[in-house]
Amino acid sequence: MKGGFEMKMQDFLKHCTACGGNWTRMLMSGIKALFPEYWEAMPDKSYEFEEIMDHLKFLGITEK
Repeated sequence: MKGGFEMKMQDFLKHCTACGGNWTRMLMSGIKALFPEYWEAMPDKSYEFEEIMDHLKFLGITEK
């Protein structure tokens, strides 16, 4: 899936929707917006913040 895609976290956050202070859910909204097929394939479960960060790293979202 990654296939050379790279985006800085600050740019990724522009595609996220605020979710009442829930950072995990907010980051998931960005995954849904930019990677809908990947988001659909993610198991329906409660994710820990670190798990979502692992998904973002896999998708090519970088901190710098």
